[in-house]
Amino acid sequence: MAGLRCRFESRLVDRGWATNDSGAVPLRDPPPDALGARVVGAGNAFAGGPSAPTRILCLGNSLIPEDRAGWLVYDRLARGVLPSGVQVIDAGLAGLGLLGHFEEAGRVILVDATSGLSDPGQVTLYDCTVALGRAEGVHYGHDGGLPYLLGALPAVLERLPAEILLVGLEPPVGEAAVEKAVSLCLALVKGEKIHACQPLCW
Repeated sequence: MAGLRCRFESRLVDRGWATNDSGAVPLRDPPPDALGARVVGAGNAFAGGPSAPTRILCLGNSLIPEDRAGWLVYDRLARGVLPSGVQVIDAGLAGLGLLGHFEEAGRVILVDATSGLSDPGQVTLYDCTVALGRAEGVHYGHDGGLPYLLGALPAVLERLPAEILLVGLEPPVGEAAVEKAVSLCLALVKGEKIHACQPLCW
């Protein structure tokens, strides 16, 4: 894992980010688009194709009640049957170590507890496109969480997943919320059309 992190940090430096013991920070900011996000350059192609896997990355800490929502969803999904080509991963805490899971993926579904993005106890589906490369208001460091991860992603990968979604669970997370999140993940990987998808804005 250390070698993987070093490889990604080298890419960050090459593309205008500085790295230190806390992680990476942008040295220069590309022009923002109309939504305030850093523009994803033409150098980022999008992965896809029938052989590209779908990965469900469940984030969080199973030992901390307010941050274990992703782990609870992982536990349910891992004990079930998933369609061919779908991987579910206990991703732990978001950071540069997760960047490798985005490589060669056609689609990534993140599952994580959110804070202040929705009403308490709600499960919401977010489109992460607007958050890719976003630099404003993000804490940069290996402990920077999901905003840091999405902010660094376009600077690191040559080919981005064709779709990056977040299934967000707003605490307090009860049994009903976990079941709803599991059902939503399964519907997504089975190709069911989900209309209630919101842009992810911090």
